[in-house]
Amino acid sequence: IIPYDQMKSERYLAVHPLGKVPALKHKGHVVTECAAICAYLADVFPEAGLGPRDEEKADYYRWLFFAAGPVEQAITNNHAGWQPSEQQQRMFGYGTYDKTVATLDELFSLRDYVCGDRFTAADVYVGSAVNWGTQFGTLPQRESFTAYSERLRARDAFGDGGNRRWPAGLRKWSCGPPVFSARLRLRNCSCARSVYDHRHGLSGHRLY
Repeated sequence: IIPYDQMKSERYLAVHPLGKVPALKHKGHVVTECAAICAYLADVFPEAGLGPRDEEKADYYRWLFFAAGPVEQAITNNHAGWQPSEQQQRMFGYGTYDKTVATLDELFSLRDYVCGDRFTAADVYVGSAVNWGTQFGTLPQRESFTAYSERLRARDAFGDGGNRRWPAGLRKWSCGPPVFSARLRLRNCSCARSVYDHRHGLSGHRLY
């Protein structure tokens, strides 16, 4: 765990120039951004079965990046109390917060998971956004969101991931007050846990 006041230290800025968490170091290469880390881990550990099958790739990448882009932007701006004017809506990828929420609501009204009926690494990221948003009020309550969250929480890996010991050589850094740290553990480390939960060792890799 890295103390909050050390996130801007020279040591960590050498890993992530913005001083943000998480960051993954694997075979001498650094990967940052939650969605990218989820996709990367699923790709380099294909045996875990979290990456997309050929017929799933369109939905997998579409909704993974939809969550990392429009959803993140819409939630952040809405939480800050800023709503774009009609003219400004043309400038932003999400248009409006309400349209973004409606799009996500429709997605999970029509399917169980991002790619259909199978859990993938895309659900690690999208699911954490839905879980976090509905729990802390940055997303409204919707039946589809509740049902999706319940499916995710019913997975064995979700329940015991926080108690599982990390493999030797894997460093996990989180920071901040308890509520914020809980978010980091959910959003930023779930994919590595999912890969590990599928019995694929991660020794020698660092999750900062």
